[in-house]
Amino acid sequence: MSVGKSKSAAIQHLIGRWIAADEWTTDVELIVSNRGGKIRVRAKDQSDGEEAEIFDLKVTKSDISFAAYWSSGQLTKYRLRALGNGQMEAVFTVTATTTFERSAKR
Repeated sequence: MSVGKSKSAAIQHLIGRWIAADEWTTDVELIVSNRGGKIRVRAKDQSDGEEAEIFDLKVTKSDISFAAYWSSGQLTKYRLRALGNGQMEAVFTVTATTTFERSAKR
């Protein structure tokens, strides 16, 4: 997905291919690009090559936020912020699924 023009220096520092510094945190690779003045984001699971459907992409002067929908039904919301020195902070919220059983207690 892509969204309108952004000339912010902070946003320009987010352009690139990103992987988690701690490989145990996530297998997701984030790709942020600027094509024709529009910011574009892709999220790819490195373990199986799946790409998430990206929607609700928003760009401010200091960060990029979006939601990623995976074929498993998982929804992940991200907020990306440049830290400098070739690093960015990704704050994300993940949906989880569990099964409930009826309790014998009333």
